[in-house]
Amino acid sequence: MEVYEVLETGETEFLNVNTIQDALSAKKVIIILDHEKKTVYIHVGSEATTRLKFSSARSSRRILQERNLAYRVKTVDEHDLPSWFEGIKEKVVRSNIRKEPPPLEILKILRKIEKSEPINGYNSEAAVIKNKFFKLQEKSTTIMGKDHSVEKFEQVQNLPEGFYLLPGDYKTRLYIEKGKVMGIELLKGNNKSES
Repeated sequence: MEVYEVLETGETEFLNVNTIQDALSAKKVIIILDHEKKTVYIHVGSEATTRLKFSSARSSRRILQERNLAYRVKTVDEHDLPSWFEGIKEKVVRSNIRKEPPPLEILKILRKIEKSEPINGYNSEAAVIKNKFFKLQEKSTTIMGKDHSVEKFEQVQNLPEGFYLLPGDYKTRLYIEKGKVMGIELLKGNNKSES
């Protein structure tokens, strides 16, 4: 299972929680991907804004489209929860982000990818190194009253099984060293390229 919060901007933010219940809030709209049941649950908090409610439908479709998944979508309202959802609320969510750092060899390749020249109109989104998948995550912290954010690759575990096609706005870039493919970078179009 994966859990995402729908933001006012229409974007989604991955939530690293222990159970589904930990993510639920009256003011939030939460998207839950259940890979076992091939279902997306959209939990709409009773105090969630209309904007969040509309954004959740688009956000869930985008997540499914980006991963080429054909899951059912079920919307549940906090003030009218069906009885079957009670069992889902208590489910344990396995963390998708690895806690221990990857081996030094992989870290070196990730740093080279991070430092590589960007391609006009594309942003780095993920990388495949050896048999590991890494997603670019934004980390924020406050130091002496000032907010600082940095993007770092974090390993994603418990990937859903199957074959996935990249949507048309993605490109791949290979990192080759001494005649061997060391890594594959996935780049997503940012609609800022000059035609």
